[in-house]
Amino acid sequence: MKTLGMIGGTSWHSTIEYYRLINQMAAKIIGEHANPPLIIHSINIELMREQNKEKINTKYLETSRKLQEAGALAIVM
Repeated sequence: MKTLGMIGGTSWHSTIEYYRLINQMAAKIIGEHANPPLIIHSINIELMREQNKEKINTKYLETSRKLQEAGALAIVM
């Protein structure tokens, strides 16, 4: 199974839900007693509150690259 990267943290509440859903969907394929390879990087919510699009875009690109370097073959937000 390929490694998935997830950018979370802009709302830890949604990060939890996405993590749960990804694992539930993967369990249908790989079995209930396994979990998929997943790398999560949380971004501080304060970045979003600043509403500076350039800083947000830069952070998402930087984070995506870090996830890719860590082995993620796809990234979800």
